[in-house]
Amino acid sequence: MPVPPEIRLAKYTAKFDTTVIKSRMDAAKDGAITHFGSAVGPLVAMEIAVQGCLNAGDVLATDRVKYYNFAREIWTVVEQGVADPALTSYVVDTLKPKYVALNCTLAILQDIALTVFSITIPGP
Repeated sequence: MPVPPEIRLAKYTAKFDTTVIKSRMDAAKDGAITHFGSAVGPLVAMEIAVQGCLNAGDVLATDRVKYYNFAREIWTVVEQGVADPALTSYVVDTLKPKYVALNCTLAILQDIALTVFSITIPGP
């Protein structure tokens, strides 16, 4: 039996009541802060390691975002639980051509992959 429109409207209105939304956000707050705190430490450590590779390679500030994005894409896949050989295959077959096409230096991509993630990217 279909639900009458006035009941649908009442449920819709109640769902967007600010007190209900605040109570839901308050309930999720502690878990969200804990989850963020556990994830941000290793992520920052990874980005600091990438920064070291970029400094060693004298990469211009305007080009650094591409290399950070390369590392973040690998990081995302690692965090999803992908491991070798699928991880190396993904980096070599997908990410390497993508970032070389974006005019990233292959030697720096190789350095980031090896130093930060222990992945060997073969040459051209």
